[in-house]
Formats: sequence, C-alpha cells, structure tokens
Amino acid sequence: PIDPGAAQAFEALGDGFFVAAEATVFVFFLAVAVAALRTRALPIWLGWASLVLGLVALVPWVGWAVYIWGLPLWVLVVSIWLYLRPVGPVRTEAPATLP
Repeated sequence: PIDPGAAQAFEALGDGFFVAAEATVFVFFLAVAVAALRTRALPIWLGWASLVLGLVALVPWVGWAVYIWGLPLWVLVVSIWLYLRPVGPVRTEAPATLP
C-alpha cells in the first residue's frame, strides 16, 4: 500500500510535468516563429501561425489545448508541406581554380 501523502505527491508531479510540457511548447513555437520570420527558411504563414500558437500556449486555461491538439496538427501540416513542396537542384559554388 502507498501512503496517501505519497499518492498526492505523485499526482502533483504529473501536473507539474504537464505544465512544464506546455512551457516547452511555447519555447518551441516561439523559436520556429523567429526562425521563419527572420530567415525565411520556412513560409511566412508558418511563422505567424507558430507565433499565435506559442502565445496561446501561455494562456493557462487554453495552453493545454495547444499541447494536445495544436502541436500534433502543426506537425501534420508541416509534414504535408515538406512532402509536397517542389524540390529544386541544390546550388553549389564552383571550386576556385588557381591560374
């Protein structure tokens, strides 16, 4: 048998991990938004969507929804975009030749 105090501690520990996961999702979405908007390595719409998801993840009573539904949906959309985007030839610089 487990002590009731230990059971409460384990329950609170689970909640703490979930809150930490929400905070991590905020950092992830913020990093993607900054990278997409500054470098244009990803589409602009993805940067703005990531920024919105990151900011919503900070709101305590809806942050869980971003973690549960927003992140998997974001991964699905980005995966489809990466699969369907046209892939062109890779640009490489010609090596310098000595005269």
